[in-house]
Amino acid sequence: MVRSKELSEALRKKIVAAYESGLAVQASSPPEQDRKMLKEVIKSPKTSSRDLQQALATVDVKVHDSTIRQRLHKFDFHE
Repeated sequence: MVRSKELSEALRKKIVAAYESGLAVQASSPPEQDRKMLKEVIKSPKTSSRDLQQALATVDVKVHDSTIRQRLHKFDFHE
């Protein structure tokens, strides 16, 4: 049986709806945001979450400071 690379119409509509509502971009971007955030933390480990939020904004990563704290805790970058 040959697999088709075509998406079903229903799945395609769900993806388009999610993209239009902004969910698709958010769902696909956290790994990239995590990498950028960890790179900034490694450069200056004593920075605050608000300072980190401002630094990430310069590279087009918009994330709330509480989200930064949660993500850093997940990666064991907490005090």
